[in-house]
Amino acid sequence: MRVDGVVLAAESPDGLLVPPDLPVVVAGERAVRPADTDTVASDEAAGGRLAIRHLVHLGHRRIAHLTGTGGSATARRVAAVAEMARSGIVPVVAGDAGTDEAAGHQAARTVLAEHPDVTAFFAANDVMAMGAMAAVLEAGLRVPEDVSVIGHDETPLASSPLVSLTTVDPHNDEVGRRAAARLLVRLDAAVGRPDGRAAAPAPAPTPTPTRSLVEPSLVLRRTTGPPPS
Repeated sequence: MRVDGVVLAAESPDGLLVPPDLPVVVAGERAVRPADTDTVASDEAAGGRLAIRHLVHLGHRRIAHLTGTGGSATARRVAAVAEMARSGIVPVVAGDAGTDEAAGHQAARTVLAEHPDVTAFFAANDVMAMGAMAAVLEAGLRVPEDVSVIGHDETPLASSPLVSLTTVDPHNDEVGRRAAARLLVRLDAAVGRPDGRAAAPAPAPTPTPTRSLVEPSLVLRRTTGPPPS
């Protein structure tokens, strides 16, 4: 398409080739990314810690994390497991495939069958949390009176009055703004390089790849509460 630059907001396939004169900024935490590219992402580790600390603060000691594939899910899982261990909680982790509602539903069903004493789920994203809520209700339990559920991503689904899901807001709008701003820096540098798409009187140095993280925040709604007494 002869574009001047790309913001890559998806996982990259192995072996993805990027033309050397094409500025690329990766938006989001990715398991695979092109080499020598800037990254702008939400601090996924901080998001995982926020979710677990919220549940621990409410009094939960039997917490399960529902996870899946991808860079964001991996970072959230690692941080969540570490935070549970730091709080003296034996981590329960389920899910190793997709991150959709069906995957969350199946993972939560497995946890409820194998660990019926679990009182809280932290799902890798909001749609997995929806699947977890369905599994809790199917088991004859209530959200949050019997089992609390917290998601991640602050999707429109989470803020629906019908769902009112407690979640972590990664502030993807700010990630997008910072990624676009960084791409403009890259484009300005490309114009000044001899191999750039436009000539310039004086070559400019190629910017050193950077990594910028956006701080997430907790959004409290109706799906989390103290564990049952």
